[in-house]
Amino acid sequence: MRSDRQPRWVWPVIGCAALAGVLSFVLWPRGVADAKSPAVHPVAQKPGEVAGVDRPISFNRDIRPILSDKCFACHGPDAAIAKHAGGFRLDRFDTATVPAASGEKPIVPGDAAKSTLIQRISTDNAKLRMPPAQTKVSLSDAEVALLTRWIDEGAKYEGHWAYTTPVKPALPQVANEAWVRNEIDAFIAAELERAGLSPSPEADRATLNRRLS
Repeated sequence: MRSDRQPRWVWPVIGCAALAGVLSFVLWPRGVADAKSPAVHPVAQKPGEVAGVDRPISFNRDIRPILSDKCFACHGPDAAIAKHAGGFRLDRFDTATVPAASGEKPIVPGDAAKSTLIQRISTDNAKLRMPPAQTKVSLSDAEVALLTRWIDEGAKYEGHWAYTTPVKPALPQVANEAWVRNEIDAFIAAELERAGLSPSPEADRATLNRRLS
């Protein structure tokens, strides 16, 4: 015989869910991150400015991803492949800064103009340009600019982040200090300003409760 009665645990669960919704509406802190999601109001960049190059360059953050995606297939950790691809590797400082099979140095720390890497990724000659056309891979102007600046600044390599002791960074300076309410906000605000974006207006509590629910 079928019973239409709900199991005993249903109503307590529904009651707890309703109570959580009420409490979230009353107690939800003002200025949560969701209320500060950036509006898409980009500010025009200065002529000739390349996004992402106005901050100190980090090899792990800015350079390693480019080399890994665009270069390591031929000039990466696989020494056997690198031997047949110009005889040099770009994943290590000591192998990227010595003469390759051609006799030229892929990277000349402090001098991007003399670095074969920059010459080959920026040339207009399709036969010489790297990565080769058949790989269907290419570098953007911003990526070329980052690599160029990195080499001009000394081509400093960093160990893999997984083996690097974390260091607490200093809080970034931001123009919109009134918007910042905690340390995380400071980093969010700095990235928004760097991207030419501004925060959206803070949402009301009803909207926050709806998003939470």
